Amino acid sequence: MSPPTDRLDLLTQPLFAHIAITGPDATPRSFPMWFDYSDGVIQLTNTTGRPQTRALLERPDAAMSVLDPTQPYRYVGAQLRLIDTIADPAGDFFYRLAHRYGLDITLDDPTDRVILRLATRKFWKQ
Repeated sequence: MSPPTDRLDLLTQPLFAHIAITGPDATPRSFPMWFDYSDGVIQLTNTTGRPQTRALLERPDAAMSVLDPTQPYRYVGAQLRLIDTIADPAGDFFYRLAHRYGLDITLDDPTDRVILRLATRKFWKQ
């Protein structure tokens, strides 16, 4: 699924995606997260023990929105589904995203890092 062409800029800039998941008690939760978008796939970095990862493994449907920081009523949203979890024990993807977001961070122990790959199923915009 391709995003609206007039909102592609929101997916290619280092902005925060607000990822919405369903928690274990069936209530919705939202988290701001770094992301990468390419060819219809949103990639996130996380650890195996975090609630976002556990929730997506149990309930793979999610949603996200990304706001334009200069025009907060301009945004893109997407319906997502987890398609893959890739081990990232050296934190390579984490460091790539940190660089994208202009940060120089060193992880103490990246061994439980994973890349969460979510397919975009539908987009919407305002």
